[in-house]
Amino acid sequence: MTLITYNPKRVVLNEIDSLFDSFWNFNDSLSYSEKSLPQFDISQNTASYFISADLPGMNKKDINISLADDMITLSGERKLNKNHDDEFLRYNNIRYGSFEKSFCIPDDANIDTIEAKMNNGVLTLEIKKAKKISSNIKKISIK
Repeated sequence: MTLITYNPKRVVLNEIDSLFDSFWNFNDSLSYSEKSLPQFDISQNTASYFISADLPGMNKKDINISLADDMITLSGERKLNKNHDDEFLRYNNIRYGSFEKSFCIPDDANIDTIEAKMNNGVLTLEIKKAKKISSNIKKISIK
């Protein structure tokens, strides 16, 4: 085993090198599918579940929503904007490409009332919760 003497100046230099590497590599460590996957939020209130997807620059016709086996799947494709000359493109951090993401539907969700809305590049799915069935609970006394 080789012992290395701790040098705090070298640690700082390694951190600076790492910052430069992460800046100039443009997230090359991510796979293509991870680069094109939009950001999602999942929330709920007392009446509904909500799934929001950040899809800037996409239209409704570019997005598919399907429901099968208690799974809701969002898929689509954001196409590369050809308004610029690629010869002069210096930096590209906008996510392009196909994506697909599936979510499990909770047991208390009413799948017949799923609504999808698109507003300013944000897709929001509202899945209403099923009304609770009032159970007739009978107390049984112990003899």
